[in-house]
Amino acid sequence: MAKRSQNRGLYYLLSLALLLMILLLVQKAGRSGVREPAQLLKGLKIGDVEQVVVSHKERLVLKREKSAWFLTAPRRYKADLLETIKFLERLTELRFFRSFKAGEKDLPQYELDRPSTTIAVTAAGKTSTMLVGIELETSVGNTSRSLTYVTLKGSGLVFTVETAKISQLQTTVAVLRNKHIFSFERQDLTSVQLNYQGRNLLFRKDAKGDWKTGSGKTVVRNKLMTFLVGFYRFKVDGFESDNANPANYGVRPGRNFIRFTGKSGVHTLAFGREVKNEAMRFCTLSGDRAVYKVSTFRFERMNKQYSDFLPAPPVKNGTEKAGLKSSVSNQ
Repeated sequence: MAKRSQNRGLYYLLSLALLLMILLLVQKAGRSGVREPAQLLKGLKIGDVEQVVVSHKERLVLKREKSAWFLTAPRRYKADLLETIKFLERLTELRFFRSFKAGEKDLPQYELDRPSTTIAVTAAGKTSTMLVGIELETSVGNTSRSLTYVTLKGSGLVFTVETAKISQLQTTVAVLRNKHIFSFERQDLTSVQLNYQGRNLLFRKDAKGDWKTGSGKTVVRNKLMTFLVGFYRFKVDGFESDNANPANYGVRPGRNFIRFTGKSGVHTLAFGREVKNEAMRFCTLSGDRAVYKVSTFRFERMNKQYSDFLPAPPVKNGTEKAGLKSSVSNQ
């Protein structure tokens, strides 16, 4: 009897072990059926990237030179560091949902034989080239998703990648080009002159370090410095021409400008006419043949007068009494 009970207990234990094994296998199979998006350019890190060539509507070359980034094609420009880092982050974090084998003869059906975009990434001395094909609309339940077919040259594989992520990589020179065209250190300034629609203001720093108006009145330094914050690292909003006659854009000598004089020399930002159908104005920098575009607000904030920078006028006693009487009567 004891032996039969022992056999029954052993049978139950074996049955329980078998059941647990089946559950584990089912869970493992379930997990393997849901594929997590994987990094397309496997192992790519921002610090390893040396050059990126993007061929979309235009061909641009983004290249690292020592500790700085430059656009070397179609023309040489210094790259905007923030925009460059954002672009490289998107590139290194690009992920695919699924992949499948495809030979050269299979590429035309995904339009990968004539890609809309080519992105060649050189990192640690090796170059990987991504080709972008057609889009694919998919849906899971009520959620729709746009995917794009891409391949890595020579991989023999086709991948599906979220279309929005690909669009972010189809960048342009205007996005990556450095927009900070001018900067100065406020402590190095010796004078500031501005002209807004015929109104002319001049501020000079004297030997003691105090700021004065052109007529010698002392201005409140903090008020003047607060005004200059929008100019001391001047960033444009767009690019119009690399080599142009400023007069063609409404820029006139001695009109609508702000001029900074200091240890680095004399620099003048001049504003031209408004850009048609945009809240922008054309702008130039002395010594630079380029014409830029800036927000109209950047120009209009120069609408100042000397009283904006002078100490607040003292309150007269009569005014104080009148104010007190009014305050009491309102209570």
